[in-house]
Amino acid sequence: MKSIRPPTGTVDRVRRSWATTIRRHETVRGLALRFVLAAAVLMPAAAATIALGEPFAISAIASTVAIVLHAPRRYHQRPHRILACYAAGIVVSATISLAGAFVGAPPLMVAGASAVIIVASPAGRLHPPTACIPLQITAHIAPLALVGRWLTFTGLSASCLAALWVLTTRLLARYDRTELHLAETPCAKGPQP
Repeated sequence: MKSIRPPTGTVDRVRRSWATTIRRHETVRGLALRFVLAAAVLMPAAAATIALGEPFAISAIASTVAIVLHAPRRYHQRPHRILACYAAGIVVSATISLAGAFVGAPPLMVAGASAVIIVASPAGRLHPPTACIPLQITAHIAPLALVGRWLTFTGLSASCLAALWVLTTRLLARYDRTELHLAETPCAKGPQP
């Protein structure tokens, strides 16, 4: 006697439909959550930059926020990678921009040289937004003012990374509680003999 099985195409269509429905809801919820968290980090950073007279750009910070919000667990597993890449990028960029300021080189050319070094280094491979760091400060200003801007950018970067850590910690804790709850919830079964 043959067993009765639905055609495999029907089962595949049902699975695809179910997966699409779940992904669509997760995507909308995830998009909304990433939107709120990105605004919570980037809008104060932009406001601080405006309050300081727009001495630098925040594109490296924005790129890092995007990467972290799309993979928060990876950030929490290896936060030292991003911190080390930022530190290396700031040290290389500040040093070369100060040297350029002392010799009178055009700031954008100096930033381009710093970016080349960072892109070729392990920091550029481990965390690509690090390559944007030299382009954050391209003003032609006195060396002492340049040091002040690099210190301000360092403080803003550190505060944004800390805010990301705090915000994604709560997000991951809620996600872990949900997974734990789902793992502990028994499946509905028929009457037990």
